[in-house]
Amino acid sequence: MDDPLIVVTLLLAAASTTAAVAVRHPARQALVLAVLGTVPAVLLTVLQVPDVALSRLAVGSAVLLILSLAMGTMPGFATAVGHAVPGRAAPAPHWTLVGVLLGLASTLLALGLAALAVTRPKPLGDPSWTAPLRRLQSGHIGDYAVWLLMGTALLAALALPGVLNC
Repeated sequence: MDDPLIVVTLLLAAASTTAAVAVRHPARQALVLAVLGTVPAVLLTVLQVPDVALSRLAVGSAVLLILSLAMGTMPGFATAVGHAVPGRAAPAPHWTLVGVLLGLASTLLALGLAALAVTRPKPLGDPSWTAPLRRLQSGHIGDYAVWLLMGTALLAALALPGVLNC
């Protein structure tokens, strides 16, 4: 283990695994599990197997999406899961007209932006404000691991005040 980046990611994996076992509050568990899901992908990227890391992220995202859909669409599923897990079950989610309309608007906006990106790849040209960021990205696999780790840490730092107030 000559590479310090590997040592740091292994320590981060050990810390996040320990935190996942130790945390009992549901809102804090969500944050810890989000980090725990990302850390193995960072580790695999650092170990230079990015295809496995992408597969790990894709499978984790798909499972999260499927479980979220199951919790929201199948009546009684959330209650059944709540009875299987010790503690108090969360109330079943309710669909509202505003929620459905916001979901549809978000989907249409995403499709519109995707269509714009495909049909006109550079509608605004190359802005000069992105030049410093482009200089920081060399294309080396370690850059991707560092950016992923920094983004995860930033999101965790932004979410931490809300989680601690729960």
